[in-house]
Amino acid sequence: MFSKKSIKTWIKLLLTTLAIWFVFRKIDGEAILVELKKVNLPLFLLALIAFLASKAVAAFRQNEFYEAAGGRQATVFNLKLTAIGMFYNLFLPGSIGGDAYKVYLIKNNKPSLSTRMLISAAFLDRLSGVVILFFMMVIFVLFSEFTYLHEQWLYWLLIAALVLCIPVYFIILKFFFKSFSHKFLKTTHLSIWVQIGQVVCSLLLLYSMGINDHQMDYLALFMASSVVAVLPFTIGGIGARELVFIYGAILFPIQEEPAVAFSILFFIITALSSFSGLIFIPSIDKKTNAESDQLPQ
Repeated sequence: MFSKKSIKTWIKLLLTTLAIWFVFRKIDGEAILVELKKVNLPLFLLALIAFLASKAVAAFRQNEFYEAAGGRQATVFNLKLTAIGMFYNLFLPGSIGGDAYKVYLIKNNKPSLSTRMLISAAFLDRLSGVVILFFMMVIFVLFSEFTYLHEQWLYWLLIAALVLCIPVYFIILKFFFKSFSHKFLKTTHLSIWVQIGQVVCSLLLLYSMGINDHQMDYLALFMASSVVAVLPFTIGGIGARELVFIYGAILFPIQEEPAVAFSILFFIITALSSFSGLIFIPSIDKKTNAESDQLPQ
C-alpha cells in the first residue's frame, strides 16, 4: 500500500508535470532558448549573489523565531540549516520537507524544547515572508500597467489589502501566537530586507536579459508567482511560477516568452543556491550525532 507521504509526492509530481506541459504547450520553446542565450553572465552572477544575501537575511529572521521558541541556534549552524532546508524543499520533496528537517535537528540537539513551539516558529517564519511578499506585490501592482487597475472597486480593494495585511498579521501573532508577538517588529523588518534582496535579484535578471521596460509589471508578477510557489501544489514551485507569468502576460503589457525565460532563470538561481545545502549535510549530521552521544542515557 502507498503511504500518505508517497501519495502526496506523486500528486505533486503529477501537478508539476501538468503545469510544465501546459506552459510549454502555450509558448514557443525555441523563443525561450533565444531569450536565455541573451543573458549577460556577470549580471546573472550578481543576481545570484543578491539571492544568496536575501536567504542569509531570512536565516537571521528564522533564528529570531527559534529564539522565541527557546531554540536559538549559533549563526553559522543556522546558515547551514537554511541551506540544507532549501536543498530538501527543492530536491527531496517526497522525503522530509526542509522546515520539518530543521525542526527535527533542533529538537534532536535539545530534546527539552517544545516540538509545537518549534513548528510554530517554522510556520511563522513562512507566514512573515508571505505577508511581506503580498505587501510588496500590491505596491508593484498599483504602480504597474495592470489591465484592470482603472476599475475603482479593484483599486480600492488593493489599497485596503495594502493597509490591512501587516496589521492583520500582527493581530494573528498577538492572539494566536503570543509567545512570538514580541518578535513582530524585528522579524517584519528582516522580512522586508529579504524581499528587497529578491527584488534586486529580479531586477538584475531583467537587465541581464536586456529587458529595460515594464519592470513594475515583471516585479508584480514575480511577487505573485512567489506567493503561489509557497503553496505546496508543485515541487519547488516548478511550473507554478511559469503559469503565473503565462496568465500574467494577458493582464500586463509583457510578452510570454521573455516572462517565462525570466521565471526559468530565477529557478536556476534557486537551484544553484539550494545545492549549497548538499555540501553542509555531512557536517550537520556529524555535529548532531556528536551532541546526541553526549546526552545522558
